[in-house]
Amino acid sequence: MKRLDERVADLQQHFDRASEDIRKIRISTEKVVRSAERIEEVQLSDDTKHPPELPTPARGT
Repeated sequence: MKRLDERVADLQQHFDRASEDIRKIRISTEKVVRSAERIEEVQLSDDTKHPPELPTPARGT
């Protein structure tokens, strides 16, 4: 029984470490998503202020 208890304890530590890793990954993912949203907002606001110029057709074609 002692060996089983040790194995269960080891498995619990493994799950605890995995859970902590997942928590950290979620934090990083949320930061990346927020940053991307801010970049997109800036790009969209720039596009409305300065609409892109359409290329002029080449003459003779």
